[in-house]
Amino acid sequence: MDIGRAVVGASAVGAVVLAIGLGIVTAPGNTLSVTPGRGIACGLYPDGTTTAAAWFMVEFENPTGRSVHVADVGPVSVEGADVTPLQVVVHDDGTPAGLWVTDAPVMPHEFGRTVAIGAGWTVPAHGRLDLVGRLVVHPGASVGRVDGFTATSAGPLWTTHTATLDQSFAIGVGDGNSGPAIGCGSSFLTDDA
Repeated sequence: MDIGRAVVGASAVGAVVLAIGLGIVTAPGNTLSVTPGRGIACGLYPDGTTTAAAWFMVEFENPTGRSVHVADVGPVSVEGADVTPLQVVVHDDGTPAGLWVTDAPVMPHEFGRTVAIGAGWTVPAHGRLDLVGRLVVHPGASVGRVDGFTATSAGPLWTTHTATLDQSFAIGVGDGNSGPAIGCGSSFLTDDA
């Protein structure tokens, strides 16, 4: 009789722990959000260009009332170029996300202070995570692009959540690479002569 009560008691405790665990896992606030349909921004360099590059910034948002710990961020795919360095903005001065077409190796001062991607960081409640990188077209390539960005955050009970930002940047070299040829409409083009 005592053994039966112990088993029933253990089962009840297990059910309560499981219910609490499921409640924690499904609670909101463990992931960042993204604005859908961010599109693509492009830059075009003239024929004969030997170094084609641009700096970009993207932003993830934390719309919740609690902090979110981000374990990892990065691009979804990179073609014809390198993305280096990839850094996190730790002090944002309000600069909007976008593309700065320049082959200057020095990061634009408008980005503010950045840090290298490390073992993770915390985005405060109602805060933003801005990611800065430099897209450098491979020597001899006529187009370089980066498509999409992900931010993976840590949730309770060893869960992870990934937010994917559907935003792309492309750099074309030469007259044959008009905006549509590199995936942009003419309204997104920036000429850097």
